[in-house]
Amino acid sequence: MSKSPESADPNGAQLAALHAALAAHMDKLKPLIKSLEKATAKGADNRIDLLAAARQCLNSTALGPFDFNPLAQPTLQDLDLRLRNLRLTLRAQLMSALHSQAQQEGTQIEVLSDTPLTLLLAPLVLEADLDNGSAALFYAREKLAEMPLEAKGILAQRKGLIETIRKNACDSASFWAALLKAYRMVLVHRDLPQGERVDLVDTLAPLAWLLDPSSGRKTTPYPRHMLAYQLYRLQREAHLQHEGLRLELGTATGGSTRHKAKVLFVPSSHTEGFYYLSLRFVSK
Repeated sequence: MSKSPESADPNGAQLAALHAALAAHMDKLKPLIKSLEKATAKGADNRIDLLAAARQCLNSTALGPFDFNPLAQPTLQDLDLRLRNLRLTLRAQLMSALHSQAQQEGTQIEVLSDTPLTLLLAPLVLEADLDNGSAALFYAREKLAEMPLEAKGILAQRKGLIETIRKNACDSASFWAALLKAYRMVLVHRDLPQGERVDLVDTLAPLAWLLDPSSGRKTTPYPRHMLAYQLYRLQREAHLQHEGLRLELGTATGGSTRHKAKVLFVPSSHTEGFYYLSLRFVSK
């Protein structure tokens, strides 16, 4: 008996499965294709943001069963070299512009870190995102503002932020009194005895109202960076003891510092400080 020929797939199931698999994989490749198109377009040679995005996309995309993998590694190496050179050039241009502008204003610049590029523009800290052409200014590790990576604009923002902090701050005696009231309000709310520790961040809500009672009972808490600034001033001016009471700040442990929303960094200098978790007022 002669063999019967293998039966064909009458419904084209295998062909349909192959088409579906290829289509699904092509969908996964679309972001990479789009990113590479942007990185290879006219004028993109010096666009660090486009090259960095293409590098990240290529590195994180599975190229699949096609014979593209031998091209991927040398392409990544080439992108890494180009990005390194562009970052060095952009860093040098930024530092030159900042130093030139800062010298006119009498502002000192200190490099704190290169990855990411972090600069001290006392009392603020600047973090530069070279790949995305942006920067952010911080005080007490709290982000205050974001801006384009442009020296004149950065220093103008810095000046405005410092002026706002100083304008909104109050003298240490007045802040001591407000913090003591805020502490006692938290004790009453939680039915705790005098001298018990409370979380620093729990005083933010009552402080907002106590320091500006004319605005009514605020729903927006007192800014974290302002509490850090006022505590820094209390320590610097040796105003931790007053009217028979001593303010004690409880240092955050290693575990609690991972929960940044529950702790507060208080500078002891422009480059150093401690994370604190709690406070209390006790008789001295």
